[in-house]
Amino acid sequence: MADPGLVCMSKSGAIVRVFPESGQAELIGEFENSIEAGAWSPDRELFLLVTFAEAEHDETAKKSVLLSMNSNWEVLAEVAMENSMASSGSDDFQVSFFGDLMERWLL
Repeated sequence: MADPGLVCMSKSGAIVRVFPESGQAELIGEFENSIEAGAWSPDRELFLLVTFAEAEHDETAKKSVLLSMNSNWEVLAEVAMENSMASSGSDDFQVSFFGDLMERWLL
């Protein structure tokens, strides 16, 4: 796996890889509906990202989507999360790994 550098995410939807030694930055991708959380697996082979997508029958409603990507930023899976899982009345949550499982912890 190539050195992932320092990966930065913004709520506005950008993912940028920064290489501190050289000061160079690379735009990895942008998500038009924002980024809520993301985390690397302990072995840095898998990256999980929570973003939003428009609901199918209501353009004003959004649903949370969990994406899993490999270290080359290729999407491996995309899973829509149920509203009860995706919203807690708070805009802040984080993604973390526990052993072989991913858990979502509410702040």
